[in-house]
Amino acid sequence: MCWVGVVSAATVNVSSSSNRVSVGQVVTLTFAVSGLHQGGVGSLAGFDLDLQYDNSLLSFQSFGFLDAATGANALDLPEVGSLGFFGDAAAAGGIVDAFGLSGNSAAVLDAQQPDGFDFLTLSFVALQASSGTALAIDLADPLLTFSDANGRPITMDFGSARALLIIDPQGGGGENTVPEPGAPALALAALAGAGWARRRSGRQRRAALALSLALAAPLASQAQTKADTPAQPTPIDVRVVEVAGTRAKVRAEDGREFWVSVGPALTPDKVGQRLRGEAVPKGDVIKVNAPTFSAT
Repeated sequence: MCWVGVVSAATVNVSSSSNRVSVGQVVTLTFAVSGLHQGGVGSLAGFDLDLQYDNSLLSFQSFGFLDAATGANALDLPEVGSLGFFGDAAAAGGIVDAFGLSGNSAAVLDAQQPDGFDFLTLSFVALQASSGTALAIDLADPLLTFSDANGRPITMDFGSARALLIIDPQGGGGENTVPEPGAPALALAALAGAGWARRRSGRQRRAALALSLALAAPLASQAQTKADTPAQPTPIDVRVVEVAGTRAKVRAEDGREFWVSVGPALTPDKVGQRLRGEAVPKGDVIKVNAPTFSAT
């Protein structure tokens, strides 16, 4: 994928729901962007970041993409023919890798997206007492990514890239008002964390973001045409790495991965095979028409 230019800087700030909690309580980090649509900066269409934390003190619990002020996802705006929003967050080894990708067209994002909004929330359960621990964006990560609606990188300033947290012993008077979860809830949170750790690596998920950006650009531009105008197909030639019902996760020759909808339910023997076809937007998914599978 070829980036065209680099736009000016906007600002990202990280804040926490509390700077002091007790063991068993929940703390939520909010990631907000400001300064869009000014000084050469357009809209935010995609991001990928790593958050570092001490997983002996905190357990990753959940994530979200809604702005607190509007209750909406500013990367998922109403639009006929939109490809939908793609986003995920996974924890492994004291790092949460989170990404989001808008399926909206550049015209809709530039016209309707606010100048500033919350784009990500990450929640953690406190496991052990600590006099102080930090949760911080990895600014040294070479794959830290923010991109505009035209696929160009946005150079971000960071007003605050981390949050500091004190963890009191259980019942120690933390400021968080979230009720302490019971043992079943904590057990489920731990199981969820174990499940995330078994998922694909952050680097593979970054590749999925990059390829989705590359593929979504021509498809999104087609979505700007009238609803009754058939979208023009985009040829793909990829390798199947995972199947789930009628969907397949596929890998391009350069190693980047993304999900497509093929149609009929896929059988496990399709994993490892080569998939060729014509990709077109259909609702909020990428549909592959006339799919063919082969061993080579």
